[in-house]
Amino acid sequence: MEEPDRPLLDSVEAIEKTGGDAAPYERGLVLQITAGDTAPAQARTLLTNFATGFPKQVVDRARLAISELVTNAVRHGSNPESDLELKLWRGPEVLAFEVIDKGKSYPAERDLGGGFGLEIVARVADSFRSVRADAWHATAEFRSH
Repeated sequence: MEEPDRPLLDSVEAIEKTGGDAAPYERGLVLQITAGDTAPAQARTLLTNFATGFPKQVVDRARLAISELVTNAVRHGSNPESDLELKLWRGPEVLAFEVIDKGKSYPAERDLGGGFGLEIVARVADSFRSVRADAWHATAEFRSH
């Protein structure tokens, strides 16, 4: 599937991290994308544009991770055509994102047809967590060492 040049966004808002989590981040964005077939490509493109200036290796790992998490949300969580929320943060040496899915189910269990996405993210990210609160919150962080 070809990457879209510029995904259509309904809303992009600058956000700030506060408290103890704020230290490594200088700026952030929050936006909504529709949970459909093009969502993983849109998320990769958004992340790539946001990560300008980071080493290619960091961006490549982050692109793989965001693609896996958004794909997981589309296939196993979100109600068809509902919105996923993406939060992107960056600092001088750290790039992070959170995929928030208010969908109907839990992350997929591994089976022969797939289900390896969370494991892949855990291996390529410098830190990763996935928790269910008001929604599924999957957060990954990548450092340029």
